[in-house]
This record gives sequence, structure tokens and C-alpha cells, in this order.
Amino acid sequence: MSTHYPYAYPPEFERHTPALPPGENKGWMPQQVEMLRNRYWNAAGFLDHAIGDLVSSVDSTRTVFLVTGDHGEGLMDDGAVAHASRPSEFQSRAPFLMVGPGVTPAAIDAATVHSDAAPTLLHALTGHSVSIAGVQGRDLLGPFQPEKTLLMIPSMGMGKMDHLVLMRGGERLLVQYSAKGPKITALGFIDEAGHPCIPAGYRHNPPSDWIAAFRDR
Repeated sequence: MSTHYPYAYPPEFERHTPALPPGENKGWMPQQVEMLRNRYWNAAGFLDHAIGDLVSSVDSTRTVFLVTGDHGEGLMDDGAVAHASRPSEFQSRAPFLMVGPGVTPAAIDAATVHSDAAPTLLHALTGHSVSIAGVQGRDLLGPFQPEKTLLMIPSMGMGKMDHLVLMRGGERLLVQYSAKGPKITALGFIDEAGHPCIPAGYRHNPPSDWIAAFRDR
């Protein structure tokens, strides 16, 4: 929880200064935001140290390490300070690192979700893809095709839990859903910061490939 607000860490890890004192979160003037970022980096340094201690305490030849987080933080990169305020890339992106026996070195730059962790970890442990009933996650060590992937990510922004961000390639479509029907209403495309935008080449309605992706799911 050290990299989760209020970004707690021991005093000896206050390496980036000046850091915002714990509990001080009024106003968010530019200077305060910079101090908040320093506090965040100090907390990240403490977490890095803690992970290093853990890794060095076990047999790395018999252990698979998986490091992730539950969400990102705005830190004013998207116009918001923390998280759960808008459907932006900065607030929804989290690290996903896995290393150990059975894990082939690779970098995945396609969008992924936390439900991918279980099938990916099982592949690393067993040496092959494992089907898990009721799990929609993908085996990231398997032959998945990111350019054909449609992801539905809950949006906690705007105080509405009935909004989703559908990610397909580099495009993001904000939709509102209703369990009664069911019904999905497209609200428009958004950019990485969660602001409305019109992707290049689009004018009015989502193109036919988006419609086909809905039907495939």
C-alpha cells in the first residue's frame, strides 16, 4: 500500500524533496503537486526496496514473481490528482511484471487486464496453456492477437459505476451500460487523459470494425 495515497514510507526513504507532509491535501497548487509527486517517488523507492528484500529471501530458481497494482495515479498528468476520478490512461494503467522459471523474456505493449494474471501464471507453472472455467483472462504467454482484442474496463470516473471504457488498439470508446435489456449506449471516443476526442478519420458513428467487434463478443 506504500504507493497508494497517502504514499507512506519510512523517514530514511525521503530522498526526493521537498515532499508533501502526510495528510496535507488542500488546494493542490502547482508547488503542492510537485511535492506530492516527490512523496509518491519516495514511496515507490521504499516499495522497490521491499520487493528487493523479498526476492533475495527466496530461491529464484523455483519461484515465479508477479508484481502488479490495482490502478494508476493521475498526479495531474491527466488534470486529476489521485485516482477514481476519470477514465484516463494514467489512472487505469498499472504495472505487470512477471519473471521466473518458465517465463520467456518479452515485452507486451498491448492493453491487458488483471484477469490475465491467473492463466498467464498457470502457463508459467505448468509449461502450457491451462483453460480455466469462468475466467475471461488471456494467457499472455500464449499466442493471443492484441490487435483484435476488445477490452471492457470499468470506469470509476464521474461517479458513475455504469460506465465502461472499451479499448481496441489505440482507441478508447466510452459507453454506458444497463443490465436491463441489456443495453449499451456509445457516449463517444476519449483520449488518454479521458477527455472527449474524435479519432482521425472518424466523423459521426463508430466504424464497422467496432460494430463487428461488439457482435463477436
